[in-house]
Amino acid sequence: MKNTLFIASCALLTVLLFVMGAKAEPSMASPETPDPMTIAQGMNYCRTLISVCDLKSDGSACGGDQYAGWWLPTAEELSHFVGLSTSQNYNWSRTPFTQELDTYIIMSLLDGSWGYGGYGNAAVVRCVR
Repeated sequence: MKNTLFIASCALLTVLLFVMGAKAEPSMASPETPDPMTIAQGMNYCRTLISVCDLKSDGSACGGDQYAGWWLPTAEELSHFVGLSTSQNYNWSRTPFTQELDTYIIMSLLDGSWGYGGYGNAAVVRCVR
């Protein structure tokens, strides 16, 4: 299933995140990219991004300051922002989907639904810090 997007239920991702273990939670997410990009483009985009905050994991308001030091999040890191966005787009994570070669988990921050995309697919990106 290379180069296909697949959307699945949230239950398996919850189990996956539990098994992966908890890590430090990112406090901010950047605005969503206006156009979809491949995961490689997303990784490069986040590395060089200087941007304002769009979402804070605690739900508080972001200021207007510009920040550097963003990265493409894992699925676990993205999960801290579920319910804080009204976008229906799926966002890249850098978490590999282990059941398919060269695929990565994508997630909706609207409701936490998820799927996976192949290395050549395009999805929007939200960087975290």
